[in-house]
Amino acid sequence: QLATIPYETSTAELSLEEILEVTGCHVSSCSAFNALCDELEIYEFWTEEYVQSLTSYLVDRSKEYDSIPTVVVDIGAGDGTLVHFLNANLSEYVYNSGVLLSSSGVGGLKKGLGKKKKKKKSATSRNKPLPTIIATDNGDWRINPKAPVEQLSVKEALKKYSPFDENGIRKHQLVILCSWMPMGIDWTEKFRAAGVDEYILIGECDDGNCGHNWLSFGNGDFRHDEGGEDIADANMIR
Repeated sequence: QLATIPYETSTAELSLEEILEVTGCHVSSCSAFNALCDELEIYEFWTEEYVQSLTSYLVDRSKEYDSIPTVVVDIGAGDGTLVHFLNANLSEYVYNSGVLLSSSGVGGLKKGLGKKKKKKKSATSRNKPLPTIIATDNGDWRINPKAPVEQLSVKEALKKYSPFDENGIRKHQLVILCSWMPMGIDWTEKFRAAGVDEYILIGECDDGNCGHNWLSFGNGDFRHDEGGEDIADANMIR
């Protein structure tokens, strides 16, 4: 949104950066690092600590449902780097825990990954299921994938990885990751309608430029934004 500037205001004393900033361009405080990120299409900067914490959380969620598998789907995954790092970290988790997965296991881990001798684990510990993590994106933003990404829309991803089979019987726990949902758009209603067990929204919440501040995050100040007043309080899940 452009700043409101009186017509008589002079720009003679302003620098080019200040003029660009006041007319709506985001250039203030930007550096060579920002230019590098723009050039390489790096829109999210995942830290090691963040990835480790999220991996640990997803593993814990998987263990809570150890009677059925856990599938984690990143919807709107962009270039797929988050899932790439999560699977890489999950690989480290498997190795350090002395867990041996088959070649069809999470992240394409190969047999023998956990062959290094570790402290002996109980059978129950070794057999704890770990989540399968998948990246999906419809490709509308034409972001070049840096890791495997299935080209699926929100609807297609929820259908393909539905937690229920054709008879309505639960086949797995479904956790949705969604980072930087498009501004003013809400996908959470679709998540809930699909019967997902949990969705994790990553980005600016409540009053930011990510998702719909009312429909996605329940901020009442934005309830009367376009479409916001049409949803019942009972359907709001933060």
